[in-house]
Amino acid sequence: APLLRLFSAAVSRTSQFGLALVLLLAIGAGTWWLLRPDAPFPRTDRIATLEDTTAIRWAPTGLAAIEASDPLDALTALGYVHATTRGWTITVWRQTARGRLSRWFGEGVLPIDRHTRRLALARQAKTTFARLSPSQKQQLRAYTKGLNTALQSIRVRQQDAFILHEVTPAPWEPWHTLA
Repeated sequence: APLLRLFSAAVSRTSQFGLALVLLLAIGAGTWWLLRPDAPFPRTDRIATLEDTTAIRWAPTGLAAIEASDPLDALTALGYVHATTRGWTITVWRQTARGRLSRWFGEGVLPIDRHTRRLALARQAKTTFARLSPSQKQQLRAYTKGLNTALQSIRVRQQDAFILHEVTPAPWEPWHTLA
C-alpha cells in the first residue's frame, strides 16, 4: 500500500508537471500568435523621401535595425517602423487623446472621451508644439513623415484591426505625437 501511494503521488506530480508544461506552451503559442505581424516583413525597406544612405533592415521576428547617416532621416525611419509594427496601437492612442474613441467603439466609451476632453490633452499638445524650438519641431515633423508613410501603406491599412473595425488611419500631425 505505501508503494502504491508513492507511485500515485509520483504519477500525480508528473501529471501536474506535464499539465503545467502544456499550459505554458499553449500560453506561449497564443502570445506568439497574437503578437505576430500581420504580414511578413521584407528584408529591407526604403522610404522614397529619404536619402539612399537610410535603410531599415527587418529581422524575421519583426525587429528593425535603422541605418541612417542623417539624424532626421533616422527619425523618419523610426516613425515608419513604429507605424508599421504598431499602427493600430498608435491610432487608438491618438483617438483616445483627442477624445474621439466613441466614434470607433460606440457610446460605451463616451465616459473616456469626456474625461480625455476635460484633461484637454489635444489642446495642450497643440500649445506645447507651438512653443517648441524650430529644431524640435523639425524632429517631430521628420518622425511624422515616417508615420504617415507607413499609415498610407497597404501593409498597415490591411492589418487585421483596421479591417475588422473598418478604420482607415487619418494622416498624422506632429502634435499628435505629443498628445
